Amino acid sequence: MTELLNTLMVCGVLVSLFPLMKLSRDFYDEWTEVEDLHWQNRGSPPFIVFYFAMFLFVPMIYGKDLERLGNERLLAIRSNLRYSLAITYLLLLAAQLN
Repeated sequence: MTELLNTLMVCGVLVSLFPLMKLSRDFYDEWTEVEDLHWQNRGSPPFIVFYFAMFLFVPMIYGKDLERLGNERLLAIRSNLRYSLAITYLLLLAAQLN
């Protein structure tokens, strides 16, 4: 019985990665579509700082930086990405606790 549960948990984690990858790609595509506008709204920082923050996505996904940009589609994708990350984290935690 525990082998079946372990197998189901591994499958759940793997299946949860597909929406996570799709949402990450959607976020990146939407971000790069209006990249120049975001750069200007952030006060035109040096490009290395701007792209490093974009590469990590952490301040963009978990922080409040996107709300001042006013891009509603990007905010909706960010919200979905947060939910997908939470589900993946919870599944990974449940797999470890099992």
